[in-house]
Amino acid sequence: MTRLFHVSDVHFGAEDPAAIAWFNALVKAERPDAVVMTGDLTMRARSKQFSAAAAWLQGLGVPVTVEVGNHDLPYFNPWKRFVTPYHRYEVVERLTERPLKLDGIAIVPLKTTARVHWRLDWTKGHTDPEKDPSVLGEAMRLAENAEVCLVIGTSALVHPAAGLADLTRRHGGSVIEINVADTPLTPTATVSLRGPAAAIVPDLLAS
Repeated sequence: MTRLFHVSDVHFGAEDPAAIAWFNALVKAERPDAVVMTGDLTMRARSKQFSAAAAWLQGLGVPVTVEVGNHDLPYFNPWKRFVTPYHRYEVVERLTERPLKLDGIAIVPLKTTARVHWRLDWTKGHTDPEKDPSVLGEAMRLAENAEVCLVIGTSALVHPAAGLADLTRRHGGSVIEINVADTPLTPTATVSLRGPAAAIVPDLLAS
């Protein structure tokens, strides 16, 4: 069985050494097929923070794919945020938005951060299909052909990525939602499970 480890919000620059040491030991002991890092590698997108994050990721010793988070864009330098927001991310560019194809599983990262939104509510995120046509197209194809779409811990507000689960449902697949609260996806999900993913996913996989 393919095993994936998911990690996010490590925030190098304000990281928790004990939590990082725990994760390192877990990866070393259990040797997952890949680690999926979904954003906020750093606290304030500083070069030293990215360097530390890159060293940590490379030291895990397993395939890794990384997606950027809002903390990974320059915060104190408006010029860099608007003109070259991902420049400092080049330190881990080889891992960033790297699709992974494993046995029976395809991981397709989608960038949802933006240097600026022309709207008041930035919490909904954004995915630009014109900038990521091949990635989004592959994600849509996989969603349409999936028997089961497992949606874990998302707000279901970032479009068009949030519509992938609906594609699975409309093409005859099942949608399993795991979250601590209701989301816009809840009314149409085949099954909605309430609680922390760390408690629910192991039981789900064992059943």
